[in-house]
Amino acid sequence: MKISTITGTLTLLLVGCMALVILLPAMHKYAIETTLPIGAVAGVSVGGVVEPTPINTLYGELEKQKAQLDNKSQEISARQEYMDRANKINMRTLYVAIVLLFGLVLTNFYFDLHRNKQQTT
Repeated sequence: MKISTITGTLTLLLVGCMALVILLPAMHKYAIETTLPIGAVAGVSVGGVVEPTPINTLYGELEKQKAQLDNKSQEISARQEYMDRANKINMRTLYVAIVLLFGLVLTNFYFDLHRNKQQTT
Protein backbone atom coordinates (compact mmCIF):
# COMPACT_ATOMS: atom_id res chain seq x y z
CA MET A 1 0.00 0.00 0.00
CA LYS A 2 1.48 3.33 -1.06
CA ILE A 3 1.24 6.20 1.41
CA SER A 4 0.25 9.46 -0.22
CA THR A 5 1.91 12.77 0.61
CA ILE A 6 -1.25 14.13 2.23
CA THR A 7 -1.66 11.09 4.45
CA GLY A 8 2.00 11.24 5.46
CA THR A 9 1.75 14.93 6.27
CA LEU A 10 -1.42 14.43 8.30
CA THR A 11 0.18 11.56 10.17
CA LEU A 12 3.21 13.72 10.94
CA LEU A 13 0.95 16.53 12.19
CA LEU A 14 -1.02 14.08 14.30
CA VAL A 15 2.13 12.70 15.93
CA GLY A 16 3.43 16.23 16.49
CA CYS A 17 0.20 17.31 18.19
CA MET A 18 0.22 14.24 20.39
CA ALA A 19 3.83 14.97 21.41
CA LEU A 20 2.81 18.54 22.22
CA VAL A 21 -0.05 17.36 24.42
CA ILE A 22 2.29 15.01 26.24
CA LEU A 23 5.00 17.65 26.77
CA LEU A 24 2.72 20.49 27.95
CA PRO A 25 2.48 19.37 31.60
CA ALA A 26 6.26 18.91 31.83
CA MET A 27 6.92 22.35 30.35
CA HIS A 28 4.34 23.89 32.69
CA LYS A 29 5.93 22.29 35.75
CA TYR A 30 9.38 23.50 34.67
CA ALA A 31 8.06 27.04 34.16
CA ILE A 32 6.48 27.11 37.61
CA GLU A 33 9.61 25.83 39.32
CA THR A 34 11.93 28.26 37.58
CA THR A 35 9.91 31.49 37.32
CA LEU A 36 8.05 31.89 40.59
CA PRO A 37 9.55 34.66 42.71
CA ILE A 38 10.62 33.78 46.20
CA GLY A 39 9.58 36.43 48.70
CA ALA A 40 11.90 37.72 51.37
CA VAL A 41 11.01 37.06 54.95
CA ALA A 42 10.82 40.21 57.07
CA GLY A 43 11.78 40.14 60.71
CA VAL A 44 10.94 42.35 63.66
CA SER A 45 13.59 43.07 66.26
CA VAL A 46 13.29 44.35 69.77
CA GLY A 47 15.81 46.96 70.78
CA GLY A 48 16.19 50.48 72.02
CA VAL A 49 15.67 51.54 75.60
CA VAL A 50 13.74 48.49 76.80
CA GLU A 51 15.93 45.90 78.48
CA PRO A 52 15.50 42.35 77.19
CA THR A 53 13.43 40.25 79.57
CA PRO A 54 11.99 36.78 78.94
CA ILE A 55 8.58 38.32 78.19
CA ASN A 56 10.01 40.91 75.79
CA THR A 57 12.10 38.26 74.08
CA LEU A 58 9.12 35.93 73.69
CA TYR A 59 7.00 38.80 72.38
CA GLY A 60 9.70 39.68 69.86
CA GLU A 61 9.93 36.06 68.70
CA LEU A 62 6.14 35.86 68.40
CA GLU A 63 6.14 39.04 66.28
CA LYS A 64 8.85 37.55 64.04
CA GLN A 65 6.89 34.34 63.60
CA LYS A 66 3.70 36.31 62.91
CA ALA A 67 5.47 38.35 60.23
CA GLN A 68 6.91 35.16 58.69
CA LEU A 69 3.49 33.52 58.67
CA ASP A 70 1.92 36.60 57.09
CA ASN A 71 4.58 36.61 54.36
CA LYS A 72 4.13 32.91 53.73
CA SER A 73 0.37 33.39 53.54
CA GLN A 74 0.82 36.14 50.94
CA GLU A 75 3.23 33.95 48.95
CA ILE A 76 0.78 31.04 49.02
CA SER A 77 -2.05 33.31 47.87
CA ALA A 78 0.07 34.68 45.01
CA ARG A 79 1.16 31.18 44.02
CA GLN A 80 -2.45 29.95 44.10
CA GLU A 81 -3.58 32.80 41.84
CA TYR A 82 -0.71 32.04 39.44
CA MET A 83 -1.57 28.35 39.41
CA ASP A 84 -5.24 29.10 38.70
CA ARG A 85 -4.32 31.31 35.73
CA ALA A 86 -1.81 28.76 34.43
CA ASN A 87 -4.35 25.96 34.80
CA LYS A 88 -6.91 27.90 32.74
CA ILE A 89 -4.32 28.52 30.02
CA ASN A 90 -3.30 24.85 30.00
CA MET A 91 -6.92 23.71 29.76
CA ARG A 92 -7.54 26.05 26.82
CA THR A 93 -4.40 24.78 25.10
CA LEU A 94 -5.45 21.20 25.72
CA TYR A 95 -8.92 21.84 24.28
CA VAL A 96 -7.41 23.43 21.16
CA ALA A 97 -5.01 20.49 20.76
CA ILE A 98 -7.87 17.98 21.11
CA VAL A 99 -9.95 19.84 18.53
CA LEU A 100 -6.96 19.95 16.17
CA LEU A 101 -6.31 16.25 16.63
CA PHE A 102 -9.96 15.43 16.00
CA GLY A 103 -9.91 17.59 12.88
CA LEU A 104 -6.78 15.88 11.64
CA VAL A 105 -8.28 12.45 12.19
CA LEU A 106 -11.46 13.45 10.35
CA THR A 107 -9.44 14.95 7.49
CA ASN A 108 -7.30 11.83 7.27
CA PHE A 109 -10.44 9.67 7.21
CA TYR A 110 -11.93 11.81 4.44
CA PHE A 111 -8.79 11.60 2.31
CA ASP A 112 -8.56 7.84 2.83
CA LEU A 113 -12.16 7.41 1.68
CA HIS A 114 -11.57 9.69 -1.29
CA ARG A 115 -8.42 7.76 -2.27
CA ASN A 116 -10.19 4.39 -1.93
CA LYS A 117 -13.04 5.61 -4.18
CA GLN A 118 -10.51 6.67 -6.80
CA GLN A 119 -8.70 3.32 -6.64
CA THR A 120 -11.92 1.30 -7.00
CA THR A 121 -13.19 3.26 -10.00
